[in-house]
Amino acid sequence: MGRTYFPSKDGNMTLTRSKDSKLISLVNFNANEPHGDHFKIMAWTTKLVPFKINQELNEGMNHYYATVKNNFDSMVEICFMGRNEYVMMIYFESRERSFQE
Repeated sequence: MGRTYFPSKDGNMTLTRSKDSKLISLVNFNANEPHGDHFKIMAWTTKLVPFKINQELNEGMNHYYATVKNNFDSMVEICFMGRNEYVMMIYFESRERSFQE
């Protein structure tokens, strides 16, 4: 077809569709953001009408990330669910294991 996939430099943007297939969301995640703004979410309806995202959502996700960043390994998925009232974040955690384990 002539199309080649080129991954982004940091691999930090995720484009997903909500579980009810009514919203398309674009999430920028930057773990190395010096000011603490690690997440930025934007969303549109399937007719490409902008969907209003409350600033509290981004602030809440940034606050949550601050509590788990020591164990946070990699982002898997962020998508809207529950009639677009909730956001689901799936990520991998990594922790040190003791010798006995």
